[in-house]
Amino acid sequence: MNDAPLVDGIYLSWDQEEGDVQVSLPPSGDDLLHISARVGGQPRWLCLNIALGETAFEPGAVFGVVAGLQGCAGETLRMFVRTSREGETTDTPLSEEIAGSREATVQVTMHRLTASEGLVGAPGFHTLVVDLPFHDFDLVLHDMHLFVLQSGKALGVMPTTLGNFT
Repeated sequence: MNDAPLVDGIYLSWDQEEGDVQVSLPPSGDDLLHISARVGGQPRWLCLNIALGETAFEPGAVFGVVAGLQGCAGETLRMFVRTSREGETTDTPLSEEIAGSREATVQVTMHRLTASEGLVGAPGFHTLVVDLPFHDFDLVLHDMHLFVLQSGKALGVMPTTLGNFT
């Protein structure tokens, strides 16, 4: 099931050389996705991949994720956007993470894009990647929304720091 679509444009991937992941997808009712995973070995990566399609992003824009989720309590789920252009791949780590929770929660993360990040520039194919735990877990994704506030419209949304100008 590694790299097999769970639904169109959404798939799990993991390191098959170092780990074994058994995934079941219990019925999710009104939820987007319920993942129950049993992890063996020590995979170097285990990720939920969400295809965003082909588009271009500009410096100064804010890329945001609103996620309603439950599970992976005590875990920090890092996210990054993998961009593919003309045979080259770059990763843009998002500056904020999602925290797992025993209870259903809604979390908002925002990342201001700088000119030096791979996500910015000519159109490319983008995939949101969420790092998952390297041990057994259950994760219910109740809902998820992605948004982009274009440069100039995002002023005042995030604090301005010296790091924003690099």
